[in-house]
Amino acid sequence: GLEQASGIAGRVTLRIMMESYVTLKYLFHEEKAGNVAWDAYREYGLGQLSLINKKYEEQGLSTSLVDNEHISYLANEDKWTEFVPINIGHWNELDLRKICVKVGEKKLYDMYYSYTSGYVHGSWGAARESAMQSCLNPLHRLHRIPSFRITLLPNPNEESRKLLNKALALVDVGYPDFKSRIRKRP
Repeated sequence: GLEQASGIAGRVTLRIMMESYVTLKYLFHEEKAGNVAWDAYREYGLGQLSLINKKYEEQGLSTSLVDNEHISYLANEDKWTEFVPINIGHWNELDLRKICVKVGEKKLYDMYYSYTSGYVHGSWGAARESAMQSCLNPLHRLHRIPSFRITLLPNPNEESRKLLNKALALVDVGYPDFKSRIRKRP
């Protein structure tokens, strides 16, 4: 609903969409240049699944969030996890900022990344904006206290629609005649 989109979940979702779009654009960019970035991207992801699988097996971890059997299947899908390299860094030698610069999306990075990262990492700026208010007792010198109500932040739905349409336009480049787009609500 409106409360979820206009709160923390909307900002975290926008961050995920932005990073996914930029990654997709970078992969297409590198493929066009003759590089094999898709292989590195996939191998990194398989390594991450393998690492998750190992941790859950070795530590006996269990949660309703993770289907251990399915993760094990995915981690072993291409080859046994014992033969999958695990990279604990980024899947590419570039960080997201450098990737954005390389594919001409630095402005997008500046608009969304730092702000939404605060919400992903639970930093003070995000906590202050979304869950704190100033105490109105003048003797308390306007210190911050938890909000008494849900703070509705500016709704990110239109920004999310624009990002999704940029990603769909990239899919159209890779798979011509993919014309689906999300229309603006009246």
